[in-house]
Amino acid sequence: MERTHTVLCFVLIAMTTGADSEVVAMSACGQAALSPRIVGGQEASPGSWPWMVAMYVNFEFRCGGALINDQWVLTAAHCIFPYFYPPSVPEAFRENFTIQVFLGRHNFSDPNPNQKQREVAQMILHPQYNNDDVSHDMALLKLHQPVSFSQYIQPVCIAAGGSVLHTGDMAWVAGWGVTEEGGSFPSALQEVSVPIVGDNQCQCYIPTLLPESDTLCAGLSEGGKDSCQGDSGGPLVVKEGGAWVAVGVVSLGEGCARAKAPGVYAQVSLYQDWIQNQTSLEDDYFVTVKATGQDPDMGFSYTDHATCPSADCSWGVLWLSLRHMVLKLKVSSSHLFSLTTSAGLPRAPPL
Repeated sequence: MERTHTVLCFVLIAMTTGADSEVVAMSACGQAALSPRIVGGQEASPGSWPWMVAMYVNFEFRCGGALINDQWVLTAAHCIFPYFYPPSVPEAFRENFTIQVFLGRHNFSDPNPNQKQREVAQMILHPQYNNDDVSHDMALLKLHQPVSFSQYIQPVCIAAGGSVLHTGDMAWVAGWGVTEEGGSFPSALQEVSVPIVGDNQCQCYIPTLLPESDTLCAGLSEGGKDSCQGDSGGPLVVKEGGAWVAVGVVSLGEGCARAKAPGVYAQVSLYQDWIQNQTSLEDDYFVTVKATGQDPDMGFSYTDHATCPSADCSWGVLWLSLRHMVLKLKVSSSHLFSLTTSAGLPRAPPL
């Protein structure tokens, strides 16, 4: 799994009580003090991605997420859509779900001494989320009470509007998803580094899959490294000025780690206004990512055989016009996903 910048003031007030040391971070984000610096990746070190959140529904693992302050989690809309009811639906007609998040977790099921658990008090689905093509795949979870920060629990910074990424820029993604297509869940948090794939090149590779212009892609042309089922909702991060910044949210994929089939992520920078309106997050939590040089993707055209030689790309425009029809065959428009194949589907595990 694997996008503006202001100067951040990072103040730590450590309160040590025996073996446990709580750390309070003020006006700061994207700090991973224990970081030494999925599919095709490796096990992460405990505390290396301290904003990672594991979301459980009725005590079963569902998705990942990213802590963005002491009471809010950013995740994918398709992760919570099956459990979301608009305010107009009376309580008597709602099915009850127990939704919890775990912070500071490393092991998938073994003891996690640095873990904190919180109930979810509120779910906010992006108002433009479309369950047919999984566009605007963005959601927020409000915890029932704030969480104290520590070396193992920290918020990630959020890509601000106007952030720019170029093809080849390296990003990281972490999660507890399966480690190969159709495989099993890992015993601990996994991490992998993948390069950003520009919009034009991504249109060439997977023209039927991209829902709208609110996504970004990341992955190797030859495949082998990717996010997968179970990684949905987790953040795609890059480092900017010493801070880790969430530029994407794990959303879709054509299988996992296939050649010329990069992972698809909801582009976080396009949602700064919405996130701030819902959470009242301060500007210090938003960092502008600034790419340098010329973007190689600018000279790439998915309709030009010289730059996009794939046979499928000659039908790029036609495929794009048919994308909604294709995705409707793969994703149920009801509250439950019809996850019968891993090709071209949201990266949440089957219900």
